[in-house]
Amino acid sequence: MYTFFFFLLADFFFLLAEQPPGPPLIGNNLVFYSVVGGALLLVLLPLVLWLRRRTKQTESDNLTRGS
Repeated sequence: MYTFFFFLLADFFFLLAEQPPGPPLIGNNLVFYSVVGGALLLVLLPLVLWLRRRTKQTESDNLTRGS
C-alpha cells in the first residue's frame, strides 16, 4: 500500500518537472496537483483500509467456519 503512495508522490514531482517553459498549463500547478492528490488520498486511503479490514474479517470467518 505504501509503495503505491510513494509512486504517486514520485509521479507528482515528475509531472512538475516535465512542464514546458512558459505559463503553467493549469493555473498554479502546485495547487492543482496538491488538491487532486489530497482528494485521492481522502478517497483511496479509507477505501483501502476498509477493504483490508473486510478481507481480514472474511479470513477469520473462514477459519472459524472450517473448524
